[in-house]
Amino acid sequence: MAHVSILDHCIPDASGNVFFESYGVKDTNDIFPAEVLVFNDSARDDQAFAHIRIPDDYSSGAEFSIVWTSTATTGNVRWAVAYFVVSGNDVQSFDTTATQEKLEVTDAAPSAAHERLRAQTTSPAGANFVAGDNLLIILSREGADAADTMAAAAIVFDAYLEYTPG
Repeated sequence: MAHVSILDHCIPDASGNVFFESYGVKDTNDIFPAEVLVFNDSARDDQAFAHIRIPDDYSSGAEFSIVWTSTATTGNVRWAVAYFVVSGNDVQSFDTTATQEKLEVTDAAPSAAHERLRAQTTSPAGANFVAGDNLLIILSREGADAADTMAAAAIVFDAYLEYTPG
């Protein structure tokens, strides 16, 4: 399996509830204060947006993964990845009004604060993905969803498209 990072090409929504910060703000030991993406508000749907190029060696088996943690140890987080593939030459617009598919996954809070979690979506519709096309992505924490019961920030270390190269 190979992967391409979503966070490398990501911007938060304008709500102020999603932002990049040093992990040193939330961790205890301050040894590795790496940049993380924080979904701070647990009561509403918050988003981050990205665009990546589907790698030239893409063959099949696409899945989205979110590597995250929290200071909370109870509850669940509801993640969603919605996307739109822009393909062709002078065929499709980047200025789309819809998504092609939305993939959701519910993941439990860590059993101890700051433990690593990996939430993985189901595979997207394979026909949508073609090597070399552009992929517009919305990464969301669906805090307004009844399945999202964790009352704390979700701290994202990585989000990526994983695939089988060909």
